[in-house]
Amino acid sequence: MDRQIKVCTDNRLIKPGDYFVAIKGENFDGHNFIDSALQKGAKGVLEEKELYELAKDKINRVKPVIIGVTGSSGKTTVTNFLVQILSTKYSVCLGSLNTKLGLSVSVVNDMDENCKFFIAEMGMDKAGELTDTTKLFPPDIAVITTINHVHLEKLGSMEAIAQAKAEILYGLKKGGVAVLNNQNAWVKKIGREFIKTGGKVVWYSSHNKKTAINIPQHLLGIHNVRNAVCAGVVCAQLGIETDVINKGLQKLKLPKGRLNIVAGLNGSIIIDDTYNANPESTKYALEVLEDYKGIRKIAILGDMLELGEYSVRDHRSIGKMFDRLKIHMLIAVGKKALDIKNASKQTKSYWMETSNDTAKIIGIIKPTQGDIILVKGSQGARMEKVVKALLQNPEKAIDLLIRQDARWV
Repeated sequence: MDRQIKVCTDNRLIKPGDYFVAIKGENFDGHNFIDSALQKGAKGVLEEKELYELAKDKINRVKPVIIGVTGSSGKTTVTNFLVQILSTKYSVCLGSLNTKLGLSVSVVNDMDENCKFFIAEMGMDKAGELTDTTKLFPPDIAVITTINHVHLEKLGSMEAIAQAKAEILYGLKKGGVAVLNNQNAWVKKIGREFIKTGGKVVWYSSHNKKTAINIPQHLLGIHNVRNAVCAGVVCAQLGIETDVINKGLQKLKLPKGRLNIVAGLNGSIIIDDTYNANPESTKYALEVLEDYKGIRKIAILGDMLELGEYSVRDHRSIGKMFDRLKIHMLIAVGKKALDIKNASKQTKSYWMETSNDTAKIIGIIKPTQGDIILVKGSQGARMEKVVKALLQNPEKAIDLLIRQDARWV
């Protein structure tokens, strides 16, 4: 088969000349869309197994250094930071579609024959998933950013989540290195267990004083400073020159939906943190909002999902934060987020059923010059719809915001 083929797993995004990969998922069967894909110009059809074979063949042929990044939060930011630093000198392929399937698509479509580094975001929501992913893409360096209670709904306990994340460590190539966050208790626990088996670990934190890395000061949130240090430590393990690392660190930009600053209506400023949400990242975002200079500070918070039996407790814990934060208004969006409002003593607090209620939200806020508006929520809450409605130039949404293609619109 042609080495330059392009593949697509979503019938809605097929382009003429693509090969359509017919995936059979839990709630759909891609084989039902084969005729539609061919009508849209698909060159042919592949089975899922054939896609994995194509990806494996390409990895074996190109032989890139593989950097696998996982974590309950921070993995998207770290992978983006690594791309920004390493691509100044090398050919880099980013695998941001963080499953075995998505990474295979990235390898087939985006990896060129000169690729030096494959930076693979590796997600999971069940035990065994990272083992399966690392069998196809065994990392030379494995990163774990954080472990917190995301996916409790599916995995049941923090111990189970930690062990599922630890799978990436045992999927390392022989002689591989783990780069781990020593400011997270669960990461430290599985890291120490990995060391006992003979594994090599390099620790990082938001204040790595023992390295020659210059910590960037321009990023919003101490967690993003830690993410930047992580990227710098990984690059150092790859043998990248210190001056190249530090130059890259000072120019880092956050990816879409990750504490991005965008212009809002009537001179307001929006902190767009709509990529995803969990209790830890929401607390970080609220602290960023409180520290940001503005006349009026407004938090628009959507549901945090996949928290299982801890959902009510965790949403209420976010609400209780408003007792000590100097934030002027709270708008909770979604049935789960109602617990944020109910637990808060915020005098100006409101609730909306869904993120489609944008007109009501704008009517309540009445955005004006000097307003700082944080918008955050889990992917399923679709809080980017709120940001789009608040944009000064909504026609720029496709360039500024996440989830703007045909799959989501």
